[in-house]
Amino acid sequence: EREALQGNMKHLQERVSAWGTREAALEEEVQRRSASVEEVTLHAGVLEQRAVFAEERLAQAEQAMEQARGDEMRLQAQCQQLQAQVMYQEQQCREMQAAANRQVQEVQQRMRTELQNAQARLAALRQKQSHMAAFFAEAPSPHSNVATFHVPHRP
Repeated sequence: EREALQGNMKHLQERVSAWGTREAALEEEVQRRSASVEEVTLHAGVLEQRAVFAEERLAQAEQAMEQARGDEMRLQAQCQQLQAQVMYQEQQCREMQAAANRQVQEVQQRMRTELQNAQARLAALRQKQSHMAAFFAEAPSPHSNVATFHVPHRP
């Protein structure tokens, strides 16, 4: 019976020893997993910081996009206003050009008329000159057959 008890005791000691080894292995596993959990927690913290930073950057980008949309709308409105002004200026320019062309045509017509009138007067003057030259050519010379009168001197 003693041997059986010693066998049981030895068996129990082996089991206790095995339990101790197993407990040490489990303790080591717990520490390893704790370190892993700490590492994962640390990594999660870094990821969370990155996520917060990314959300901030996203919010900034969205704000910049909204501002860009507003700028684009303002620029489109300015562009449309400038296009309307350009169209108005072009119309004004066309009207002024047409008025200037009319004035040039009127001046040219007036100058043509004045030129024609001047040419007609010149032709009339030349004709008159020709008639006068012919008249004087037919008229007697002032020195031929003209009686000379003597006017006595009065005291």
